[in-house]
Amino acid sequence: MPESAPTRYGLAVRRAILRSFPTDLQAYPSHELTDFDSFAGGVLFPGDPVVIAHTSADGKWLLVMTAGGIRTTGGIAAALPATRTEAWGCLCREMRASKDAAPTFHHEVFTSADSHAKRVDAVMHAQVGDLVVVPGHVTMILGKVNGQPYVIQDVPFAVFHRRNKTQWTKLNEV
Repeated sequence: MPESAPTRYGLAVRRAILRSFPTDLQAYPSHELTDFDSFAGGVLFPGDPVVIAHTSADGKWLLVMTAGGIRTTGGIAAALPATRTEAWGCLCREMRASKDAAPTFHHEVFTSADSHAKRVDAVMHAQVGDLVVVPGHVTMILGKVNGQPYVIQDVPFAVFHRRNKTQWTKLNEV
């Protein structure tokens, strides 16, 4: 590893297990006790901001700093470079230059400095298949119904407030 490197910021592009070491090897206390992998160090959710401190020589692993600490994750788990750590979210679109070209991502990163109107405008002009990513949440644009975005989203639970009581309900995630 070099002594120093430029700071790179990014957002998680998929859910991934954070690892204590750059290995897919799993460590359990015994053959019978396989409930918890000792090398697992948390979860990276789509949209989670990360600081990318290092990329392995083979490009397979990233050393990332997250809100939960410093861990490693598979190299394809984080991308969409942000220029600031206060990233509010991004609008992502996969595009191809030609049918033979490798896919590339077009993305627009929003920060706390961007107005609500600018973010709403971006969503209103989103195309079918675009992803709206905010920390811990991903929404895919399916189209529009009566001029409003129609989406499918990946959320782990719904919160209902009834009679001064809060109820958390587990949902089937996409």
